[in-house]
Amino acid sequence: MIITPEIQRSISDELLYDLGGKLDGSRRNILVPNCPFCGHDGFKYGIYIGNNVGKKRFGMSNCYHCNRRFGSLKETLKALGREDLIPTETAELDDDTDISAMFDDEIDDDLVEITMPRGYKRCYKNTYLKSRGWITDDYEYFPVGTNRAIEREYQDYIILEVLDEGRRVGFVARSILSKEEIDSYNARHHYQIRRYKNSDERNGNGFAKMLYNYDAIEPMVTHSVILCEGPFDVVGLNRKLELYDNKSIVPVATFGKKISQEQMFKLQKKGVEQIVIGYDNDAKETTSRIGMELEKYFDVLIADIPDGVGKDWDEMDVEDIYDVFAFNLKTIREFNLT
Repeated sequence: MIITPEIQRSISDELLYDLGGKLDGSRRNILVPNCPFCGHDGFKYGIYIGNNVGKKRFGMSNCYHCNRRFGSLKETLKALGREDLIPTETAELDDDTDISAMFDDEIDDDLVEITMPRGYKRCYKNTYLKSRGWITDDYEYFPVGTNRAIEREYQDYIILEVLDEGRRVGFVARSILSKEEIDSYNARHHYQIRRYKNSDERNGNGFAKMLYNYDAIEPMVTHSVILCEGPFDVVGLNRKLELYDNKSIVPVATFGKKISQEQMFKLQKKGVEQIVIGYDNDAKETTSRIGMELEKYFDVLIADIPDGVGKDWDEMDVEDIYDVFAFNLKTIREFNLT
């Protein structure tokens, strides 16, 4: 698989932020303060993000303390629980290409229904979700539940269903512990807690084929979608802007700061014309690159979240969100000039 420089930068930015790492002097390695596997500190775990040279491959990683080694990007991402970042093969498109006009066998967006974790049951009240601001309407519009501690693997996780045409095609399981609590535990124990444990992609249901809240888009009715990074951003934005029954504009999540051809194809199939990119404000170069790719097929605006009001929609106050949409929607050119 050929990974384009744009995809490499997007993956690197995501890992750099997610792992709290830093670049070394050569800017070809991400150094992580605590090894995700042995918990040792001192930046002993590194991920190579340079070009393929000799035996070095983009995405390979190792820890110099516990000697855990992963020889490819795919192995590294699977070990880190970030299968959602594994790139899919892409075709070269020119500026005039209409994705919906491509042959069916060139874009495979087929999904199959999955089985939820053992013991899973939908819930309509939850202490953790209440702490994140969930209200009655959120439970009605966004199916979520727990496995009721029947299986240890998911006993401390909230599980959000990913639906496509009414079918469960995936799930996002989020630990109810904070990032600080997870980091503290992992530093002291061999068994590592993952912040997210998502559905297995090996059956063909890759997250690059899914969009969270996709079923809320009504064909030829929904004119605009707001791209968010994760499901909690979608729920928070939906609640704060009271978009529950507003089908003209719908927030969806692309499961990270990236978008695939399959996801763009799905949006085109439903007649979406305008995209508002609402990604976190921590990687503007990545947002700009994604905007330029989307601009080939959609009208594109970028919601430029200012510093100091919160990192994402889930953290922001209602007034700040309204201010962003009233005063800080920018074209790609305007965004690049700021």
